[in-house]
Amino acid sequence: MALFRQVQVSFWNDPMVVEEMTPEDRYFFLYLLTNPATTQIGIYPVTKKQMAFDLGYTIESVNALVDRFENHHKLIRYNSETREIAILNWGKYNFNRGGKPIEDCVKKELKGVKDKSLIELIALQINNQRIKALFEAYFNDTSDDTSNDTPTTSGQEEEQEEEQEEEQEEEQDYTSKQTRRRRENLCSTEDIKTFVESLSASNPLPLPQDLLVKYINCLRLTRKTGRISQSIILSHWEKWQQFPPVVVQYAMYIHLTKHDDKKEEYTLGIMRNTDEHEANRKMILLKNKKQSNKEVPQHEPPWTSPSGSSSSDEPTDRYEEFIIE
Repeated sequence: MALFRQVQVSFWNDPMVVEEMTPEDRYFFLYLLTNPATTQIGIYPVTKKQMAFDLGYTIESVNALVDRFENHHKLIRYNSETREIAILNWGKYNFNRGGKPIEDCVKKELKGVKDKSLIELIALQINNQRIKALFEAYFNDTSDDTSNDTPTTSGQEEEQEEEQEEEQEEEQDYTSKQTRRRRENLCSTEDIKTFVESLSASNPLPLPQDLLVKYINCLRLTRKTGRISQSIILSHWEKWQQFPPVVVQYAMYIHLTKHDDKKEEYTLGIMRNTDEHEANRKMILLKNKKQSNKEVPQHEPPWTSPSGSSSSDEPTDRYEEFIIE
């Protein structure tokens, strides 16, 4: 019926939510209440593979959460055969008001429920008597009793084949989505280098490519997964083009040398708060400092490997080559 779902603010004061649910539980419960498959009646079909894809979880994690919500919290009932889920306290919070449009929607959606026992479970907590009567009419209705209308063996076989085909299609769709998601992620320095080279050719930024690669790789490592989406970089690439190149270069240099544990919004903050004149002045100061350091003879620093590359415990001046000459 509606393209939105209501979640009352009292959700965050509920003793069960506050005291018994982990942050992961709350995230999963909000998903169950608001995901695109939800219906007006609180019963809807959804596969565990779809839940895993939407949440970014593994199938094993979703299985564990479904079991926890079904047997520990006792907030849902999931039918693994029909792949339908029922939110047991849905009727308590979502049928306070009735009316013909809502009743018509309820009737329509109740017809689509395969497991009639789920309808009875939802009806137990409905306070609106008119809506409750609609639910009771369905799970008390014996017109669908199959005792006198047993399907033929061939009909059963056809239905099983259709279900198997649907399951295979869902699995293929899930696999293709996961593959596409992996391809859209940058997972290594080599991935980033290739991506920057391609992007620089089509939409160049007047900055050293090595700097861009090191900066984006730094952002990648701020993620727990060690991956960063291409779409995030594309979005920020366009934002960087709105600033003078020296401002972008200065912001990235400061981020790399002093705040490499922060995400890309921190760099944007530096850009927004630094004008071109100030960025030029500070880069000149950094250049002078670099030159003065070169004038003093020094032994090869301990963090430099024989090949000239830097080890993981480099000092903060390891990005000197990106200071404007």
